[in-house]
Amino acid sequence: MRDLAARLVVVSWVVLASAGVRAEPSGYRLRLEAGTDFPAAVGARLSTEFPHRLRVSTTLGALPTPYVDTINAVVVALDGYPQTTADLIRDALQNSLIWRIQAGWRPFAAHGFYADLGYGLVTLGGGATGDQIIAAATGQSPTASTRGREYDIRSTLHMLTVEIGWEWSLWRDRISLRAAIGGAFTLGSLTSIRPQFTTSGPAEARLVQAFTSFGEGYLDGIYTSYVHTPVLSVAGGYRFF
Repeated sequence: MRDLAARLVVVSWVVLASAGVRAEPSGYRLRLEAGTDFPAAVGARLSTEFPHRLRVSTTLGALPTPYVDTINAVVVALDGYPQTTADLIRDALQNSLIWRIQAGWRPFAAHGFYADLGYGLVTLGGGATGDQIIAAATGQSPTASTRGREYDIRSTLHMLTVEIGWEWSLWRDRISLRAAIGGAFTLGSLTSIRPQFTTSGPAEARLVQAFTSFGEGYLDGIYTSYVHTPVLSVAGGYRFF
């Protein structure tokens, strides 16, 4: 799938370049885009280009569950972690909010090539998870009295993002097309696993706390070790000025 997508991007660049579609000249530019950064996000990007072709952009979007499944499928296929861990990650990250800010440079005034570097935040996703999923992934068992209960699991990821791409101006220099390749690399994470039930006393509360703390640490270690993914971006936009 990734090979096919990469070939489509290369072909698109060649076709558009041969058709005489040109890059924008240097100057102030403000553009709003809608597109996808597969498999990292679907959303909207607001970007500004300053004189000397310096660039700043911010993106707000969502991490759809099928995108999480794609990341999991690749890592599981490469023996990075087992399917039980993939199921836990899916519950922790499904439908998360994505925010990203990037800065970069378009080095050539007559061409659309650019390079960006930035920071990404994945947060506010997650949902209810059965204790059997946590136990299967971590190898830890819940207490006998709380077995079969549910937990709320959420993860926040801090990521380094890199991107190189090409932009084309279309239709009176107002409509734009952008294609890029890059990567998103998890630098840190914070996971929260909270019981959706009331413990019967201090002893049981301590056992539940140990169970959830182990799961939180386990997931944070998995994220920083394995959740690093190539990203393929395609977007269309409108330039305001």
